[in-house]
This record gives sequence, structure tokens and C-alpha cells, in this order.
Amino acid sequence: MRELLFGYRGIFGNRVVIAHDDGTCAAYAHLKRGSVTVRPGQRVAQGDLIGRLGNTGNTSMPHLHVQLMDHPVIDAAAGIPMRWTNIELEDIDPQWQKHAKAPERSALEGMPRDGQIFRAL
Repeated sequence: MRELLFGYRGIFGNRVVIAHDDGTCAAYAHLKRGSVTVRPGQRVAQGDLIGRLGNTGNTSMPHLHVQLMDHPVIDAAAGIPMRWTNIELEDIDPQWQKHAKAPERSALEGMPRDGQIFRAL
């Protein structure tokens, strides 16, 4: 019911949407309140800090929600399948070990597990 009352703003919480040069967009959601470091229209590069992991919006624990889309307006966008290349998977963060279950059958191969630390190269 919350979705009907608050729309994507209530669900995603603090968020950043980045428009890519190829016309796709990525939404980064649930960012920590007050942590966003970029402004509308600012050009960002790989490796730039855009915000910090948080627990805003409709979520029960801190995490980063990443969504690839065909439009910068979240409620007007269609999702695009996302494939990550050049990621380095590391160990499970000890504080998240209890959440690090095996990936669902529908998960894309090579994606990080819940609680897994990774670096996008």
C-alpha cells in the first residue's frame, strides 16, 4: 500500500539518477540522508563518489539499489537488463554474513551476493 501513497520517491528514498552517454540511465537508491555529493546536471566520471549507502525509502536494512533504465524519470522508465563486467568479487562482509544466502536461480551469473563486497573496475 505504501507504493500507492508515496510513489517511487517513498520507495527509493534518497537517490541519484545518472544519464549515460549511450542514452541509458542508472538509478542508485536508498542513499544515506545528506550524503549525496552530486547535483543535477553535473557530469560524473567512473570512480566519483555520488553518495553513501543508506537505509532511506522503503527498505528494512541499509543497501544500495541499482537499476538500469531507458529514461531518467523513474516512473516513466522501463528497466533494462544489467550485466556487470570488470567487477572484482571479494569476501562477504562479516556483519552481513547471515544475509549472504545463495543467489536465486534467476540471478545473473557473476553478480555479487547479498553482503558481498565488490569493486567495479
